[in-house]
Amino acid sequence: NNCINTCPIGYYMDTDFLCDPCDTKCSSCNISATNCLSCSSGYYLSSTSITSSTCTSMCLTTQYLSNGVCYNCSSPCLTCQSASSCLSCTEGTLFYNLSNSCLSSCPIGTFNNSNICQTCSSPCQTCSNSSYCLTCTNSSLYVSMGSCVQACPTKFYGEESTMICVSCIGLCETC
Repeated sequence: NNCINTCPIGYYMDTDFLCDPCDTKCSSCNISATNCLSCSSGYYLSSTSITSSTCTSMCLTTQYLSNGVCYNCSSPCLTCQSASSCLSCTEGTLFYNLSNSCLSSCPIGTFNNSNICQTCSSPCQTCSNSSYCLTCTNSSLYVSMGSCVQACPTKFYGEESTMICVSCIGLCETC
């Protein structure tokens, strides 16, 4: 029954200026038993609002754990393993697994496969799926029906400006 200015660790001062114990998950708290400042062993600090934190046995799927604290993933990451490493992305962005990032479009050498940027097969520089080339890594090759070729097939000619095999007009065998 002594008057004190602050409560000992593991207690908080209630509205009647009495020291009440923190929730068992909290090793320290303030304002209420469940507004944790630090957590008991086996629990992690998780922010529930700008001014409130609780202790939880595991982080939410939209959070990552660092030094005993659950941090929210930054947009456009939906789920993440660190502040700079996404595991999945918010709607409207594409997951790029080579950098664990979320992008607005897939980089050259990859294509969009169900909102995941996947690598084009060699010798494609750009592609519409893993094996259908739109351009070739070797600038001397032509694209013919999704493949990179040295010479265009019969009834086609090589368009030098685009490096694409274009169909001959009419019944021509060569053009």
